[in-house]
Amino acid sequence: IQRSQYTQNIQDNAKRIAQSGALYKKRQALVEHPYGTIKRQWGFDHIMTKRGIKAASADFGLIALAYNLRRLFNSKIGLHQLIVLLFLKKYIKAFIRLKKAFTQCTTKNTDHSINFVFNPNFNYF
Repeated sequence: IQRSQYTQNIQDNAKRIAQSGALYKKRQALVEHPYGTIKRQWGFDHIMTKRGIKAASADFGLIALAYNLRRLFNSKIGLHQLIVLLFLKKYIKAFIRLKKAFTQCTTKNTDHSINFVFNPNFNYF
């Protein structure tokens, strides 16, 4: 009788799957769909570059990026709304940076004036 060195791990995994079957079903519904689309509909059933893990990771990274961009462009948001959201996100971040800069100001107790201290190395935008 031969046993694999991973037999105990395989048995432990089978127990976990049996105990939380609903969780694994949910995972399959969420995670396996992109892989099925990429493999069967787009025809990427194997990694094109066979020059190591880094090249394969870059290869699949580009495929995943294309999948995510395609889903984003086909979503209900639309390209115009996406550009507006990205524009707003940029300026909200800039506003938060400016707010942080203004909170670094000091007040003088004598005349109740405010001194704004601007850091030249601070990235305001």
